This record gives sequence, C-alpha cells and structure tokens, in this order.
Amino acid sequence: MSRALAVVLVLASAAVALPARGDEVADARAHFRKGAELYKEKRWREAMAEFEAAYRAKPHGAIHFNVAQCRERLEEWPGALRSYHDSLREVPDAADRAAVRKSMQRIEERLAKVGVQVLLVYTDPPGARATIDGQERGKAPLHVVLQPGSYALALSLEGHAPWAGKAEVAATASALVDVVLRPVPRTTP
Repeated sequence: MSRALAVVLVLASAAVALPARGDEVADARAHFRKGAELYKEKRWREAMAEFEAAYRAKPHGAIHFNVAQCRERLEEWPGALRSYHDSLREVPDAADRAAVRKSMQRIEERLAKVGVQVLLVYTDPPGARATIDGQERGKAPLHVVLQPGSYALALSLEGHAPWAGKAEVAATASALVDVVLRPVPRTTP
C-alpha cells in the first residue's frame, strides 16, 4: 500500500476521533477521498487541491505529506520540501519521520545540482511579513528559493516586536528560521 493511501486510512479513522463539527469532518473526508482517487489517476495538481481543501476543512499534519507527494510528482521541489517540513512540524512523532527526512534530502540534492536551496521561515504567531535583504518576500510561513549565502532577514507583525537576524543558506541543505515573536505591551492613554 502506498504511503498516500495509508495516510487516507489513518485520517479517515482519526477524523472520527477528533472533536469537530460533523460537517467539517465530512467535508475533510470527502476532499481527502477525492484527492486519493485523483492521486491514483496521476492527476497530481487536482489531487493536491483536494488534499489542501481537506486540510482547510479539518487540519491534520499528515495531509501535508500527501501535498508533498503531489508536489514531488509535479517536480515542484521547493514546495514539496516545505510541505514535508510542515508535515514533520505538525506531526513531530511521525512513525515515518526517517523516510520523510530522506525524501527531503533527495530534494535538497536536486536543488544543490542547480545551485539553489530553500529558506523556510516560520513565525509564532504566523503571518509576519518577511523581508530578505530589504525586499519584502511574503508572510510567514513561507519558502524562498535562494542561492547559497548569508541573507539579512527581518520579520514584522503588528502588535509584536520586530525581529532581525541573518539566515545562512548552505549549498547542500535547506535553511530553517523559526522565530517566536514577542508581543509588545499595549499602552493606555
């Protein structure tokens, strides 16, 4: 049984056990089943859209694995790498953690051959604006493809102290920056 189909069965049973509104679970299950069917048919982009819809309806970190598998089939290496990271972040005790890490390593090797790697930026809380070398690149969580080197990274989120630091992107591995932003105390007039 493929890993994607194994996850389908796990999620189908897990969705019943998790507290949620019935319609959220039913929606997630329907999207996930449709994604699994499309995956079997090798309709990767459509399968990915269904898996993402399942995650929006009822988040579960294992779904990121299925998205990563679709992205790999589509040769969207940076996105696949981020989805694998997201999977391990949300399911830190995943039984197949070593296999996922090997998949990530294969992607990093592919990226190294073309002279780039991925910088992954996560913040707690999410949604911080990320600026790299003075250029705004989006909101965390995000992934950016860069050449190896040192980059000035700045993060800002309303109501939180700004953060600035260096991001070192190696030639052979992705770089991960994970920052907890400190709330700024509100002043009363």
